[in-house]
Amino acid sequence: MIKTPPIKKRIGNIIAVIFIREHGIKSVKQLDEFIQKSADERQNLQDKIKAIDKEMEQLSTTMEQVHTVKKYRAYYKEYKANPSDRAFFEEYKAQITLYENYLSYLFSIFADSTLSFSCFCICSILFSTVFCNI
Repeated sequence: MIKTPPIKKRIGNIIAVIFIREHGIKSVKQLDEFIQKSADERQNLQDKIKAIDKEMEQLSTTMEQVHTVKKYRAYYKEYKANPSDRAFFEEYKAQITLYENYLSYLFSIFADSTLSFSCFCICSILFSTVFCNI
């Protein structure tokens, strides 16, 4: 067992006393209330961070899919212009399928009622780049 030198204990105690005085804590009950309030605030922040992380993940997925849709749009347009060309379809089946699936996903985003306003705005801008030459 490592013993803490007495001087470090004293410094720690002094810092604790200063902290308690600065926050106007005069009883154990007040200290408990302060600790509970701090714990609640910390949990609140963690919940906000989780929500932001989820939104960032959704935006990242959306950006990736917008990029794929833009990348394969020419293949899809060519396929739609001549749907009877089976050789073209077979050669670019993977790209055409990804385009259709990701485009469907992007449309579904706008129907999602849980989408935050900021996320919706960013998705709208990204989505507009698919159909405009921006």
